[in-house]
Amino acid sequence: MSNLINLSIKESPKFRGAYEVHATYEVATNVNGWGRTHSEEPPKTFTEVHPCHNYRTASDLCDRLEFGDQPTIREPLSSDNLELVCGCNTGGLGNLPAVTWLLTGRVEQVHNWATARTLADRHPAQPVLASAVF
Repeated sequence: MSNLINLSIKESPKFRGAYEVHATYEVATNVNGWGRTHSEEPPKTFTEVHPCHNYRTASDLCDRLEFGDQPTIREPLSSDNLELVCGCNTGGLGNLPAVTWLLTGRVEQVHNWATARTLADRHPAQPVLASAVF
């Protein structure tokens, strides 16, 4: 069992504008090195370094390490928009980033593939529901 002792954000020595999160943990070990709640030796510390692209990412990582992962609360899908309820798949315009909505077959071009994947994750395909509507 490791206990978080300290969290700090430092500028990256490798990249300008990037940051690193330094997380220091305390681990209780016995003579054999196995982790235990009580130990014969004083506790040992180790530091993990997490590289981050910017300060916002580093501060968010600090919060997640300190408080744990908080569940994301999403509003339930309303049945008003059947196209969102039936979902979508990525693709539909060849190499261009797009999503294809299952209910209508409408192909919508998006900014990049990450946006297409996010839409597909938020609105998973429900082919049975889409075919039942017709």
